[in-house]
Amino acid sequence: MTTLDGKVRQEHLSRSACVYVRQSTVAQVHEHRESTQRQYALVQRARLLGWSEERIHIIDEDLGHSASDVSRTRSGFQRLLTQVVTGEVGAIFSVEVSRLARQDSEGYRLVEVAALTDTLLVDEHQAYDPRLSDDRLMLGLKVLLSSNELRLMHQRLHENMLRKARRGELRLNLPAGLVFVPSVGIQLDPDEQVQGAVGLLFEHFRLSGRMSEVARYFRDNGLLFPRRRGTWYGELDWSVLTLDRIRVVLANPLYAGAYVYGRTKRQTLVRSEQRVERPRRRLPVEQWTVVQWDAFPGYIDRTEYEANQARLAQNQANPHLPARARRRDGPALLTGLLLCGHCGQPMYVDYQGTNGMRTVYLCNRRQIRYGEPACQRIPGAAVDRFVAEPVLTSLAPSQIELSLAVLNELERQQAELLRQWERRLEAAHYAAKLAQQRYALVDPQNRLVARTLEQQWELALSEVERLEVELATFRREQPLIISPEQRQSLLTLGADLDKVWSSPTTTWAERKDLLRLLIADVALTRHETGITVQIRWLTNQVESGQVPLPVKRGVPTPPVIVERIRSLYGSHRDRDIADILNQEGLTTALGNPFTADIVENTRFRNGLRKRDLAH
Repeated sequence: MTTLDGKVRQEHLSRSACVYVRQSTVAQVHEHRESTQRQYALVQRARLLGWSEERIHIIDEDLGHSASDVSRTRSGFQRLLTQVVTGEVGAIFSVEVSRLARQDSEGYRLVEVAALTDTLLVDEHQAYDPRLSDDRLMLGLKVLLSSNELRLMHQRLHENMLRKARRGELRLNLPAGLVFVPSVGIQLDPDEQVQGAVGLLFEHFRLSGRMSEVARYFRDNGLLFPRRRGTWYGELDWSVLTLDRIRVVLANPLYAGAYVYGRTKRQTLVRSEQRVERPRRRLPVEQWTVVQWDAFPGYIDRTEYEANQARLAQNQANPHLPARARRRDGPALLTGLLLCGHCGQPMYVDYQGTNGMRTVYLCNRRQIRYGEPACQRIPGAAVDRFVAEPVLTSLAPSQIELSLAVLNELERQQAELLRQWERRLEAAHYAAKLAQQRYALVDPQNRLVARTLEQQWELALSEVERLEVELATFRREQPLIISPEQRQSLLTLGADLDKVWSSPTTTWAERKDLLRLLIADVALTRHETGITVQIRWLTNQVESGQVPLPVKRGVPTPPVIVERIRSLYGSHRDRDIADILNQEGLTTALGNPFTADIVENTRFRNGLRKRDLAH
């Protein structure tokens, strides 16, 4: 049995006819129903060509899956390809070749396999036999045109979006705290509660410099943070502030009033033959496609945004260092502030000795990476004392002003906290009022709706009651106005800054925080007899000084032995000097015989450098 063109034969009819149905997105499935109906109507075309009902199979599990995304596997297409390879399929029905594949590799592979297994490809108007040269050429052209059409569409869309972005007219995905106002542009969210939450996040990162401190501040004070539900334009959802959320907010330049497009780029990763991933990779600032600073009002400015990124990079843990080298509670005061005076690389901390209480500052990056010797190792105790002294001295003339500033800042922070709680309570009152209005508008006889609205009203009222109790507790535990006794205690604390610094109740983390308020970085350079310390203050002023290397304590060598070594070291080697001293009956200060190492150490402690000896 054959059709008029002779392509559909009995061997094709004895196998199954697969009708492949696909739409690229779920929205197209719901909105473009005519296209879906056309594809299902191919079942009737298969019947007219001679296939029986039981041999016609519909493959529609790829509805809502794009054929252009190589990172996603279409299970329906893979099942169809498997059946073609095993020779189960006599013909594949689709409205056009683009429904089958949008990628050249998939389209050509399907045509190649169909030719090997004598499988026809049938659309609404024509049947193609891939074994015939003309049909195969036509199928190849259709595959090429289909993929090229998709690439051209993507290129046009991208170019149009890029032109619009360069004019600053492209609608961006806005995070919580920013909204788009027609005819005005991007503005701060008019909701004061949202503004207060975002402002508090940036303020406390500015004060503490650590994301963990910001998260702890929100948690300890019962504050929540907003985010969009579902999409960027969805409803606001208030939840507990997490470290990941803080990191996303700090890295987003939109909060700094920057109109930015092209901050990420897709990267294709082939994991296996069946798995291709296309994750987004964040680009550095210099590679952003469009950047317009100060394009709209922001919560911070560009300077603070760049300072936040630098601080985040500085706080990032170094994976090559042991955990003990990153301890914030350790006695090393200059953690994260040190630079090597020789190579300019950051220096790290190593805790040694009993309970790790002896600090050593290391520049060992090339040692870790390439096995080379460490650039320099510097004992930390003397350097810490040298740096701490000018810090305390610089604060001495303004101790009273500093104390008053601390008092004012504490009161301002408590006032902002109270305002944020009041905004939250006000929002709950508004939600309860809306629930009451919805309940009042419903017909009392319609109990099916009235019961649900009544429950929602009761839940809103209970939320108001809960927040009122929590706000009263907050006011009681953290009073807004500091009492005169507390003010006097803080003034005394500021006047006794030296005592506070050396007090056993002051933690090492608190001392380090104080240093970070004044110092930008410290460069260390080790010499034969000492250490050069260069302190760069946040004002960019540099203060330098010398710190002597610590001398190992021990029993001093008697002067008569030092003089005897002095008379011999110019013409004898250390081992020969040791033999001579032992033959003369001399011993060390501890009564031990001399060795070459003991002679060498004695020379170095007394400034006797070894001379070149004639062989």
